[in-house]
Amino acid sequence: MFVSAHVIGGVLADNFELVKHDPQESISGEQLRASRLRGWGRSEGSDFFEAKYKGISFVFSNVKLYDERIRGETILDGQWLVLDLRKEMPGALMISGLEKEDRLDKATVQIEQFAVRTEFPELVSEVLTPAFVLFLLSMRPRVHLFFEGKQLYFGVDAGKYLFEPWFKVQEIPALRERVQREIDDIKRIIDGCLLLDWLFQEE
Repeated sequence: MFVSAHVIGGVLADNFELVKHDPQESISGEQLRASRLRGWGRSEGSDFFEAKYKGISFVFSNVKLYDERIRGETILDGQWLVLDLRKEMPGALMISGLEKEDRLDKATVQIEQFAVRTEFPELVSEVLTPAFVLFLLSMRPRVHLFFEGKQLYFGVDAGKYLFEPWFKVQEIPALRERVQREIDDIKRIIDGCLLLDWLFQEE
Protein backbone atom coordinates (compact mmCIF):
# COMPACT_ATOMS: atom_id res chain seq x y z
CA MET A 1 0.00 0.00 0.00
CA PHE A 2 2.91 2.35 0.71
CA VAL A 3 4.37 1.77 -2.77
CA SER A 4 0.93 2.01 -4.41
CA ALA A 5 0.15 5.30 -2.67
CA HIS A 6 3.41 6.89 -3.79
CA VAL A 7 3.13 5.60 -7.35
CA ILE A 8 -0.46 6.81 -7.63
CA GLY A 9 0.49 10.20 -6.19
CA GLY A 10 3.30 10.48 -8.73
CA VAL A 11 1.07 9.72 -11.70
CA LEU A 12 -1.55 12.16 -10.41
CA ALA A 13 1.13 14.86 -10.19
CA ASP A 14 2.18 14.09 -13.77
CA ASN A 15 -1.37 14.71 -15.01
CA PHE A 16 -2.75 17.44 -12.77
CA GLU A 17 -1.62 20.40 -10.69
CA LEU A 18 -1.87 18.29 -7.57
CA VAL A 19 -2.68 20.14 -4.34
CA LYS A 20 -3.41 17.24 -1.98
CA HIS A 21 -3.60 13.44 -2.14
CA ASP A 22 -4.73 11.20 0.72
CA PRO A 23 -5.50 7.54 -0.16
CA GLN A 24 -7.41 7.02 3.09
CA GLU A 25 -9.57 10.16 2.94
CA SER A 26 -12.90 10.72 1.14
CA ILE A 27 -15.04 13.62 0.02
CA SER A 28 -16.98 14.88 3.04
CA GLY A 29 -20.55 13.95 3.86
CA GLU A 30 -21.40 17.65 3.66
CA GLN A 31 -20.28 17.81 0.01
CA LEU A 32 -22.15 14.61 -0.78
CA ARG A 33 -25.38 15.92 0.76
CA ALA A 34 -24.97 19.20 -1.12
CA SER A 35 -25.59 17.27 -4.35
CA ARG A 36 -29.25 16.71 -3.33
CA LEU A 37 -29.04 13.00 -4.21
CA ARG A 38 -31.64 11.34 -1.99
CA GLY A 39 -32.06 7.87 -0.59
CA TRP A 40 -28.66 7.22 0.98
CA GLY A 41 -27.88 7.15 4.67
CA ARG A 42 -24.21 6.25 5.05
CA SER A 43 -21.08 6.84 2.98
CA GLU A 44 -17.51 5.66 2.78
CA GLY A 45 -14.69 6.31 0.34
CA SER A 46 -10.99 6.56 -0.42
CA ASP A 47 -8.30 8.08 -2.62
CA PHE A 48 -9.20 11.72 -2.10
CA PHE A 49 -7.25 14.27 -4.09
CA GLU A 50 -7.53 17.97 -4.83
CA ALA A 51 -6.08 19.34 -8.05
CA LYS A 52 -6.39 21.62 -11.08
CA TYR A 53 -6.92 20.48 -14.67
CA LYS A 54 -6.94 22.94 -17.56
CA GLY A 55 -7.17 25.69 -14.97
CA ILE A 56 -10.26 24.18 -13.31
CA SER A 57 -10.07 23.36 -9.60
CA PHE A 58 -11.72 20.14 -8.46
CA VAL A 59 -11.75 17.47 -5.78
CA PHE A 60 -12.17 13.74 -6.33
CA SER A 61 -12.59 10.55 -4.37
CA ASN A 62 -13.98 7.08 -4.65
CA VAL A 63 -17.34 6.95 -2.88
CA LYS A 64 -19.88 4.35 -1.84
CA LEU A 65 -23.34 5.53 -0.77
CA TYR A 66 -25.49 3.00 1.08
CA ASP A 67 -29.27 2.84 0.70
CA GLU A 68 -30.95 4.23 3.81
CA ARG A 69 -33.74 1.62 3.64
CA ILE A 70 -32.10 -1.62 2.48
CA ARG A 71 -29.14 -2.86 4.51
CA GLY A 72 -26.12 -3.56 2.33
CA GLU A 73 -27.63 -2.06 -0.85
CA THR A 74 -25.86 0.86 -2.49
CA ILE A 75 -27.19 3.96 -4.23
CA LEU A 76 -23.80 4.67 -5.78
CA ASP A 77 -20.55 2.73 -5.93
CA GLY A 78 -17.95 4.63 -7.87
CA GLN A 79 -16.49 8.11 -8.11
CA TRP A 80 -17.41 11.61 -6.98
CA LEU A 81 -16.09 14.92 -8.27
CA VAL A 82 -16.80 18.49 -7.23
CA LEU A 83 -15.76 21.05 -9.84
CA ASP A 84 -15.47 24.79 -9.25
CA LEU A 85 -17.37 26.80 -11.86
CA ARG A 86 -16.16 30.24 -12.93
CA LYS A 87 -19.68 31.51 -13.51
CA GLU A 88 -22.37 31.34 -10.86
CA MET A 89 -25.44 29.37 -11.84
CA PRO A 90 -28.59 31.53 -11.67
CA GLY A 91 -30.40 28.61 -10.06
CA ALA A 92 -30.00 24.99 -8.98
CA LEU A 93 -30.28 22.21 -11.56
CA MET A 94 -30.27 18.45 -11.00
CA ILE A 95 -29.68 15.91 -13.79
CA SER A 96 -29.76 12.38 -12.44
CA GLY A 97 -29.83 8.82 -13.65
CA LEU A 98 -29.71 7.65 -10.04
CA GLU A 99 -32.89 9.13 -8.61
CA LYS A 100 -35.59 6.48 -8.27
CA GLU A 101 -39.20 7.08 -9.31
CA ASP A 102 -40.55 6.76 -5.78
CA ARG A 103 -38.31 9.68 -4.68
CA LEU A 104 -39.21 12.06 -7.51
CA ASP A 105 -41.77 14.82 -7.23
CA LYS A 106 -44.05 16.63 -9.67
CA ALA A 107 -41.41 19.26 -10.40
CA THR A 108 -39.20 16.60 -12.01
CA VAL A 109 -39.27 15.92 -15.74
CA GLN A 110 -37.71 13.03 -17.65
CA ILE A 111 -35.26 13.80 -20.47
CA GLU A 112 -33.72 10.76 -22.13
CA GLN A 113 -32.73 8.49 -19.20
CA PHE A 114 -32.30 11.37 -16.75
CA ALA A 115 -34.55 12.93 -14.16
CA VAL A 116 -34.22 16.71 -14.47
CA ARG A 117 -35.33 19.08 -11.73
CA THR A 118 -35.01 22.86 -11.49
CA GLU A 119 -37.03 25.92 -10.56
CA PHE A 120 -35.45 27.71 -13.54
CA PRO A 121 -36.64 25.89 -16.71
CA GLU A 122 -34.54 28.12 -18.98
CA LEU A 123 -31.42 26.43 -17.56
CA VAL A 124 -32.39 23.07 -19.01
CA SER A 125 -31.77 24.04 -22.64
CA GLU A 126 -28.61 25.95 -21.70
CA VAL A 127 -27.06 22.92 -19.97
CA LEU A 128 -28.59 19.97 -21.83
CA THR A 129 -27.17 20.91 -25.21
CA PRO A 130 -27.04 18.13 -27.83
CA ALA A 131 -23.29 17.73 -27.28
CA PHE A 132 -23.62 17.53 -23.50
CA VAL A 133 -26.49 15.04 -23.69
CA LEU A 134 -24.39 12.84 -25.99
CA PHE A 135 -21.55 13.01 -23.47
CA LEU A 136 -23.85 11.97 -20.61
CA LEU A 137 -25.34 9.13 -22.67
CA SER A 138 -21.82 7.93 -23.52
CA MET A 139 -21.16 7.39 -19.81
CA ARG A 140 -22.09 3.74 -19.45
CA PRO A 141 -22.38 4.00 -15.66
CA ARG A 142 -25.29 5.96 -14.27
CA VAL A 143 -24.51 9.52 -13.27
CA HIS A 144 -25.84 12.23 -10.97
CA LEU A 145 -25.12 15.92 -11.58
CA PHE A 146 -26.11 18.90 -9.49
CA PHE A 147 -25.29 22.48 -10.37
CA GLU A 148 -25.62 25.16 -7.69
CA GLY A 149 -23.81 28.42 -7.12
CA LYS A 150 -20.28 28.03 -8.42
CA GLN A 151 -20.03 24.26 -8.03
CA LEU A 152 -20.88 21.17 -10.05
CA TYR A 153 -21.29 17.88 -8.17
CA PHE A 154 -20.74 14.86 -10.41
CA GLY A 155 -21.30 11.30 -9.16
CA VAL A 156 -20.56 8.22 -11.27
CA ASP A 157 -22.05 4.84 -10.39
CA ALA A 158 -19.24 2.82 -11.97
CA GLY A 159 -19.64 -0.26 -9.79
CA LYS A 160 -15.98 -0.11 -8.78
CA TYR A 161 -13.30 2.05 -7.18
CA LEU A 162 -10.33 3.45 -9.07
CA PHE A 163 -6.76 3.06 -7.77
CA GLU A 164 -7.53 -0.21 -5.99
CA PRO A 165 -4.66 -1.79 -3.99
CA TRP A 166 -2.01 -3.46 -6.10
CA PHE A 167 -0.60 -6.65 -4.66
CA LYS A 168 2.26 -7.27 -7.11
CA VAL A 169 4.20 -4.21 -6.01
CA GLN A 170 7.24 -5.26 -8.05
CA GLU A 171 5.28 -4.63 -11.27
CA ILE A 172 5.50 -0.85 -11.03
CA PRO A 173 5.31 -0.15 -14.81
CA ALA A 174 2.06 -2.12 -15.06
CA LEU A 175 0.68 -0.26 -12.06
CA ARG A 176 1.55 3.08 -13.64
CA GLU A 177 -0.17 2.09 -16.88
CA ARG A 178 -3.34 1.06 -15.07
CA VAL A 179 -3.41 4.23 -12.98
CA GLN A 180 -2.88 6.32 -16.12
CA ARG A 181 -5.88 4.68 -17.79
CA GLU A 182 -8.00 5.43 -14.74
CA ILE A 183 -6.81 9.04 -14.66
CA ASP A 184 -7.71 9.32 -18.34
CA ASP A 185 -11.27 8.36 -17.35
CA ILE A 186 -11.33 11.23 -14.84
CA LYS A 187 -10.02 13.62 -17.49
CA ARG A 188 -12.76 12.46 -19.85
CA ILE A 189 -15.40 13.41 -17.28
CA ILE A 190 -13.92 16.87 -16.78
CA ASP A 191 -13.49 17.39 -20.53
CA GLY A 192 -17.15 16.48 -20.94
CA CYS A 193 -18.11 19.09 -18.36
CA LEU A 194 -15.99 21.65 -20.21
CA LEU A 195 -18.38 21.30 -23.15
CA LEU A 196 -20.40 23.79 -21.08
CA ASP A 197 -17.69 26.34 -21.72
CA TRP A 198 -19.89 29.29 -20.68
CA LEU A 199 -19.69 27.99 -17.10
CA PHE A 200 -15.92 27.77 -17.11
CA GLN A 201 -14.97 31.02 -18.81
CA GLU A 202 -13.11 33.63 -16.76
CA GLU A 203 -15.42 36.26 -15.29
